[in-house]
Amino acid sequence: MFSLITCMAFSALGGEAALRFSGGQVLSAPALPLGPHALEAWVRPDSSLSFGQVRTIFAKSNSSGSDFSYSLDYRRSGLSTNQLMFSVTTTSNTDYTVTQTLNSGTKYYIAATYNGSTMRIYVNGTQLGTGQAKTGNLRNSAQPLRIGSFWSQDYWDGAIDEAAVYGTALSSTQIQSHYTNGI
Repeated sequence: MFSLITCMAFSALGGEAALRFSGGQVLSAPALPLGPHALEAWVRPDSSLSFGQVRTIFAKSNSSGSDFSYSLDYRRSGLSTNQLMFSVTTTSNTDYTVTQTLNSGTKYYIAATYNGSTMRIYVNGTQLGTGQAKTGNLRNSAQPLRIGSFWSQDYWDGAIDEAAVYGTALSSTQIQSHYTNGI
């Protein structure tokens, strides 16, 4: 059984109650877990990425990145490589990226987990890549968690629904269940 630290739940993406971001809007949350954790959300991008663009789903950092704990974003690396990137800071920062295109107007279930030894990213219940080794407790950032931006930049363009942060890393089975059951 997992322990839910903070859960910000909204209706399904098909409904009108999902958070709709079009640049400039941010949802902030208070202090969150420092150890193993999981981030999950249903997302729907409303436009394609352009060269070098970043769209943040979750971020716990200040504007300069000097007080950084973790983030999950969608970005374009180079001219045509779209990626999901999960970043975790313990004593040092580690970025784990997987190649993934999120098509405009399509909803996706995105999850990222850190169990104290490995970082993982999931799309629609399936793990992408093999994970990234990382050890230690998360850096204790005094910053709030932001949903839809990295401080005052990298705004999400689209909908973010059923965003949740857990104080433990969800298992592959739990993530598959959340995807299958629409949680």
